[in-house]
Amino acid sequence: MRKIQEQKFVSLLLFMYEEGADRLRYSSCGHEHILVARTAKKSLDGKVDLPDVEVLKAGGIIMGMVEEITPFLEEKEICLNGGDKILLYTDGATEARKPAGQMYGMRRLVESFRKGASFPIKETVYNIFEDVKRFISEGHQYDDITMVGIERE
Repeated sequence: MRKIQEQKFVSLLLFMYEEGADRLRYSSCGHEHILVARTAKKSLDGKVDLPDVEVLKAGGIIMGMVEEITPFLEEKEICLNGGDKILLYTDGATEARKPAGQMYGMRRLVESFRKGASFPIKETVYNIFEDVKRFISEGHQYDDITMVGIERE
């Protein structure tokens, strides 16, 4: 395999879901963090609290940096409960910039996910993407913004 030229990066995140299991196994090659919104719980007064969002470091080495990647691969797992949601994204989301140069960042992404996680996953992802677009406003986007949502029934 040829090494990737400078300034070109390829990450990969491979998931495997076992039917009937409450876990999702994964391996990462330098991909962005994985966000997991845990099912919101009702407080004593009957209100639904915003869910906790876990930020999991995906890890691994970016593809093409070394010839043999096998020693760098590690399988991990995420235990899921009914209603838990996962957000996967490319760095174009966190690195999206306003015209003045301010980045959207991880903090905003996590907060947008937390606020929208009570909706069905399709709507959650749509709302986060719209939040990023509002943030950059008239700014020029230099990188792709890709988001994938997963919801455990």
